[in-house]
Amino acid sequence: MADSNLRRLTVELSKESPVNAHFHQRAPSAPVSMASSDESSHSRGEIQLQKSIEELRETEVDYVNDLWFILGRLAPEIKQQDRDLLFGGLDDIHEFSSAIASKFAAVDGLDTPEEQCATLARLFLDEIVDMRNVYGPYCSRQGEASVKAAQLNTQEIDLMISEARKRGETNAFNMNSLLIKPVQRITKYPLLIGQIMKYAPTESSKLLLSDAMNEMKKTLGDINNQKLNFDIVDRYTRPAHHRQQNIINGIKKGLKHNMDRMKPPVAITNATFDDPNDKIFNKEYQIATNVKSR
Repeated sequence: MADSNLRRLTVELSKESPVNAHFHQRAPSAPVSMASSDESSHSRGEIQLQKSIEELRETEVDYVNDLWFILGRLAPEIKQQDRDLLFGGLDDIHEFSSAIASKFAAVDGLDTPEEQCATLARLFLDEIVDMRNVYGPYCSRQGEASVKAAQLNTQEIDLMISEARKRGETNAFNMNSLLIKPVQRITKYPLLIGQIMKYAPTESSKLLLSDAMNEMKKTLGDINNQKLNFDIVDRYTRPAHHRQQNIINGIKKGLKHNMDRMKPPVAITNATFDDPNDKIFNKEYQIATNVKSR
């Protein structure tokens, strides 16, 4: 009887459950090495780099489509006498951005991430002068154009834009949100370059992208100064009926300014009085007199 029980127990122990069998056959886990961790981090960085390049490329395509919509669909709805103010220079921006979008797309065919980053950086550095020339005049008029667009906007135009948005032709909501697109785009380039630079694989490619980003920031500063100069010139050269109220306000400020200067000064030994208002006026006057009346 004892021998029979022993044989039965031996048979039962030999019939292992799948779980137990798996447990006994499982190989010991290999230790995690620093090399595999570095490879994983490198892989994540490359994935983020490709996503950043893809965002630059795809948003440029969307932007070009918006420009086409403005020129092809919106502009014909506006009277000829208002088109120069609202859309002047947009055809040049559309042509420039279409070419840039094609060059962004070509970056996908390059062999290495380092080559992609370096090519994008050189692309921005090579195009920076043309970019300033095509965007500067349009951005300078944006304030005046925005006012005019608000006056000209109609329910029919809003409906047209709404229907186009439903079809995926644009993500704009009204005329002004379309006309501001170039300003938004050029101000976004430094951010997109910075995002790519963050995941660039080598120090040399990071340095090139840093140069491109800094040049883009300088370009934005130049365009902003151009806009300020445009506003000053516009203030001094706009038609008389537009300037009437400004002249009245200016006379009031001038009288007050002169009366304030006629007040007895406080006796301060060796004091010098340098009125900042005079500096501002002189600078603006110099700018205005260097530009022909429009």
